[in-house]
Amino acid sequence: MGSNEVDLTEYLQVLEQFRQENTEEIKKYWGSIGAYDDFVANVKAKQEDVARVAIKQYGSIEKYTEAMRESMGRFSEMMDKLQEFRPQVEDYIQKNNRLMSQLTADITLDISSAEVQDIVGAIISLYETAHPGTDKEEHYWDRVIDGYLNNDSIMKVNDEVYGAGASEFIGKAFQKYFK
Repeated sequence: MGSNEVDLTEYLQVLEQFRQENTEEIKKYWGSIGAYDDFVANVKAKQEDVARVAIKQYGSIEKYTEAMRESMGRFSEMMDKLQEFRPQVEDYIQKNNRLMSQLTADITLDISSAEVQDIVGAIISLYETAHPGTDKEEHYWDRVIDGYLNNDSIMKVNDEVYGAGASEFIGKAFQKYFK
């Protein structure tokens, strides 16, 4: 995609208009006008990537711009709703991290053991409880498992957090659970 094919001018105008009309919201949710300006500068620096994602997800830059204009109009309302859920999200993250730490405490254990499979079951149950009625598309857990076993960045993060080999152990333990 050559630079001349990418035109985010209208989208950048939406961001600029939002900046001019919503300085208090920007300070409240971004922390400062400077942080928002950094976000806009990042969009400008990565225009081709932004355009590629916009076209992939929305069909065109124009449709993406219109969707962003509409969501910027409801920005404060959406952010306030998110704030309401912050305690539940933080609680979920803490519980999930604790279970993952238990699961990876000894990666020499047999993934078929009741000890390992009980923890995997608890992780899945926690997810299901935290996301009630979430419409998980078919093969959701297959993709999660694939991430633990084959996605370099996911594997790297898990191995850094839980120790070398942890991601593979998690993936195989989940695979066993679903078989």
